[in-house]
Amino acid sequence: RMDMCVGASDVAVRHIASNCRKLKHLTMAVDQISDQSLLSLAEFCPLLETLDVAFCHQLTSDAFVVLAQKCPKISQLNLCLVESFGDSALSAIANNGKLVDINVRGCQQLSDESLLVVAAKCPNLRVLLLWDCPFVSSRAVKSVKEGCPLALIMY
Repeated sequence: RMDMCVGASDVAVRHIASNCRKLKHLTMAVDQISDQSLLSLAEFCPLLETLDVAFCHQLTSDAFVVLAQKCPKISQLNLCLVESFGDSALSAIANNGKLVDINVRGCQQLSDESLLVVAAKCPNLRVLLLWDCPFVSSRAVKSVKEGCPLALIMY
């Protein structure tokens, strides 16, 4: 866990990733990290399953797309208030079909487009937290409910 670590940086994440190549779970809710941290995880940690980057405001969708390609086992994501996390990123991660638990509260770039991918590709989804996602419609939520019948969806 790297949440609330004063001085945590992209350099620290790269060091951890390069020395812990079997890393499966990481919490790093630290605003000082950037896309470089996600790219380090993508490069060195292909077994990554759980990632909590809540409140990491510097992260962008582009880095998450790369992470989805290199870390296809990601099943749990906490992206609370990662404002620039958008449809391309969620679609790339959902296309791996592994998502079980995802918190995208406050990800204001998301729309129905990526939720329809989740509905089609993630039948084992159990939790979807969607508060404060203004471009997600009730139609998309209904599609997720139909495609992911076990999911608890809060929006």
